[in-house]
Amino acid sequence: MLPRRKMIVIFFVISIGLFALSYQPSPTSASADFIFLVDSTEDLPDFAPGNTVCSVGHKTDGPCTLRAAITEANLNIENKPVKILLSPGIYT
Repeated sequence: MLPRRKMIVIFFVISIGLFALSYQPSPTSASADFIFLVDSTEDLPDFAPGNTVCSVGHKTDGPCTLRAAITEANLNIENKPVKILLSPGIYT
């Protein structure tokens, strides 16, 4: 009877070991990137720097300029990845 019990114990130990090796915890929720869509070619500053919204002339509803997008990216206190998307145009 001892060899059978020993084989069962070895089977369970190997099974638990294989499960532990194959276990991959689910990743934590990935933080979303900050994406700023530049829709104005004007050179105007952000209305409220640091609020994570690229907006000129209004706190949240104004157009987004390249200067405002760069300002918001530089003030990114959450250190999230930042993407600045430019619409076609000449930026001066």
